[in-house]
Amino acid sequence: MIRPVKGLAGFAQLPPDVEHVLSQHAVEIGSIHVAVAALGAALGVAYIGAKASEAVGRHPECSREVMVQSFLSIAFAEAIVFYAVFLAQ
Repeated sequence: MIRPVKGLAGFAQLPPDVEHVLSQHAVEIGSIHVAVAALGAALGVAYIGAKASEAVGRHPECSREVMVQSFLSIAFAEAIVFYAVFLAQ
């Protein structure tokens, strides 16, 4: 049986071996979050590219406006991965 050790403010602290295991799981879970964010961004960029190509095919005269909007949307979708990487650390 694990007995908690009283901490400074009277809260129970985990033994060092349990803290080590929990910190390892936190790193693994953080890596999973980054992978999910990268997958979501990749799917988002693919969807944006497909819809931009479709829009240019329907209205070729608006290709410049569509491409500007799609590049901005792709940049925002890619920024999600950077947020996930920085928050996972």
